[in-house]
Amino acid sequence: MHVRRIGTSSVDLETIVRLRGEVAWKEEQRIVLTSTEDHKSRPWPADIKAGLSRYLDGR
Repeated sequence: MHVRRIGTSSVDLETIVRLRGEVAWKEEQRIVLTSTEDHKSRPWPADIKAGLSRYLDGR
């Protein structure tokens, strides 16, 4: 799994599964941080964003 992009309230992830060197499966996800009260997006807290950025793929 790779972190592709970190936005204000979302993160884009990519997973690639290889079998004998060939891509068997690829998935892209966008996860959005939302409030459980009003279900609106919220900015990532600084500590969470910093933690995610450690896994940011520089491609």
